[in-house]
Amino acid sequence: MKKHVSQTDMARILGISQVTVSHALSPKWQTYRISAETRQKVQAEVARSGYRENTLNRLLLGRPTDI
Repeated sequence: MKKHVSQTDMARILGISQVTVSHALSPKWQTYRISAETRQKVQAEVARSGYRENTLNRLLLGRPTDI
């Protein structure tokens, strides 16, 4: 079984913080002053690694899951 890739894993691979990864994945990424280049690097790593958001974590935080 393939290991789930976390934002922390992606941050370690890209050499940036987990918070930067989280902000780059946010629909409001421009409000966090994330450069387009950084966002593109994160998006490329998402595509390469198969990252998926952990829906259970969103449920536990009481945020909408869009499912």
